[in-house]
Amino acid sequence: MLQSDLTNSVPRLKMYQVEHGAFPATLDTASNCPTGPADTNYCLKPSSGNTFVYSSSSPYSSFSLVATNTNGTSYRITDNAGPVLVTATPITAIAAITGTPQVGQVLTAGALTPSGATASYQWQSSSTSGGTYTNISGATSNTYTLVSGDLDQYIKVIATGTGSYTDSATSAATTAVFSIWIPGQAETGYPTALVGKYIYYMDAAGTPAWRNSAVYCSAPQCSTTVAPAPDVSYPSNKVLVDPIANSGVTFGATYPAQEACKTLGGRLPTMNELSAIYAGKVAGRYGTFPGDLYWSATETNSAYAYVVLFGSNPVTSDKAYTGNYTRCVR
Repeated sequence: MLQSDLTNSVPRLKMYQVEHGAFPATLDTASNCPTGPADTNYCLKPSSGNTFVYSSSSPYSSFSLVATNTNGTSYRITDNAGPVLVTATPITAIAAITGTPQVGQVLTAGALTPSGATASYQWQSSSTSGGTYTNISGATSNTYTLVSGDLDQYIKVIATGTGSYTDSATSAATTAVFSIWIPGQAETGYPTALVGKYIYYMDAAGTPAWRNSAVYCSAPQCSTTVAPAPDVSYPSNKVLVDPIANSGVTFGATYPAQEACKTLGGRLPTMNELSAIYAGKVAGRYGTFPGDLYWSATETNSAYAYVVLFGSNPVTSDKAYTGNYTRCVR
């Protein structure tokens, strides 16, 4: 049937050549009708289940047509030779996936062996590097854009030979997918504190102070009404304002921890948000944390600001001009 599909197609292609002065540049992949120029009078008609792959190059004085059935058997015909069985060449390897395994980034399947092989692709994920990998729905091209659901997953891709190529090869796994800004979730005791917000995947550099001196924070750097104030946990206390939403406010060396978050495109979390981050940390979310003090954006008094001890979660205060860890939100 493959051979008859090919031999029945040749007269149509040659009649197209007589009418248009050259063989088609391409075939439409859906209709198998010639393009360049298009002419529906000379559409090719493969038998049910068979597919055509057509090729020609300028000045389009010759062509190659490959017919393949559902079993992967292929025959090729050219303008000057009859149908010839295409011997399938196995794909033996696929190189490492390229791209950064980070949410929002694009991964690209590695090069195939032999070079020039054609293949279909299926991306897969697993919660452990050596675990069971399952197909990612709809991820069937040679590239894949990582989404938030891939966070902490390991990614592989399978290439399966098409056309005159057969067999499959599976890539090595990526490292675990990470995100610079991790989507917040509803946490135990804090159902809304982080919803719609993002947490930076690691601590800001160093252990900056909250403020460089023992004086009350005042406007425009602090407020009880300007977002992210009021702090649900301490609604009457002043909170450092969001440096992204209030781009004209300067923090600099006077408020080093907030300046560190501003540099990353975020801000210090309120006490309510910081406590929710700790709850998420206990549940294994938002990256890794040393069991030490973390700054909130919420002021205690002229000399202190609120902190959370990430080893045991006691809410406490620390001297604002001492250094502590900083995890930013936005």
